[in-house]
Amino acid sequence: MFKKTHLKTLLGSVLIGSMAAVSTPAMATNEAMLDLLKILRDKGSISAEEYDLLRNASQADKEKVEGTANEVKAEVKKATKSLPKINTKGKLEFKDKDGNKIRVGGRLMADTTVGLGDVNFEGSEGGNPVTEFRRARMYLSGVWAKAWKFKFQYDFAGQGAAANTTGIRDAYIAYTGFKPTTITFGHHKTPLSLEENTSSKYITFIERSQLVNGIVVDTSGGRKYALSAKSHFNNMITVGGAAYVGTANEDTSEGAGHGFVGRLTFSPLHEKTRMVHLGVGVVYDERSDGGYNIDGEPEVHPGSDILETETGDWESATTWVAEAAAIHGPWAIQAEYASTSLEDGNTTADADADAWYVYGSYY
Repeated sequence: MFKKTHLKTLLGSVLIGSMAAVSTPAMATNEAMLDLLKILRDKGSISAEEYDLLRNASQADKEKVEGTANEVKAEVKKATKSLPKINTKGKLEFKDKDGNKIRVGGRLMADTTVGLGDVNFEGSEGGNPVTEFRRARMYLSGVWAKAWKFKFQYDFAGQGAAANTTGIRDAYIAYTGFKPTTITFGHHKTPLSLEENTSSKYITFIERSQLVNGIVVDTSGGRKYALSAKSHFNNMITVGGAAYVGTANEDTSEGAGHGFVGRLTFSPLHEKTRMVHLGVGVVYDERSDGGYNIDGEPEVHPGSDILETETGDWESATTWVAEAAAIHGPWAIQAEYASTSLEDGNTTADADADAWYVYGSYY
């Protein structure tokens, strides 16, 4: 039989050996273990010298563990900084510490058109309702090395069974290193017409005007394979120009055209609820095979054209656009005037076409 004093000595020896052999952070920093050491010391199971030895060893291990933990935290923090940050507030964006970022997005717009009376829509007779996706787009855009931007956007709405490029909207790279000038190369909107250059997310009505669809786009505003440059001065003036060769949105290469476009705007006032905007733009377009079709659309997408000039064989077009807009509180007004001159036809005489619109809103 062990005497009581021998049992105390044995327990103390086992405890000392265990504490010396085990150096895990949990053992070293366990406050409950320190309380146990105090109890054993007070009961005489371990001497005061042994208690001090174990306590000092525990404290040293604790400091070592804390130092290691701080080093690990620092490494984790350093590694975390190099990982891309994900932003999902209103957009899906991946961004790294150097400012490089990639954004994924799109839009889905649908509408239904109903005609009353003797109305025929494209693909529908007797005014039957026509429901369609006006836009079903996805895009990938981003910034690289701070000065380079890129965007690719495809619209799946209205695409046929065969693969083609008519759904390509944006496919370009842009360089912003020559501040305040931006140089863009690829398929993008050329600088002509206020309404045409306003995103479909922000135009006032569900369709753009006849001025845009019937004249500006047909003679050749809108998206083109282009090299363009735009800049701004004195926080009031913007100037932009582009040279282009065709567009991905044509069904065939015929009538794609090539030419030059320029635009100048002046905005002496552009605050959050007050704005004044004036602008003028011009485009000169050549098409050796003709292909101009100045038409009048009823500003309802499935509706038949009111006027068409497909029989023309003009080889060049010069189009001028004047634009104006103003905002005052909840009130807004916008207007544009466009005039085009079709020339050098082989079998037809020269022709002119004009269009204008004025509309306002209270928001």
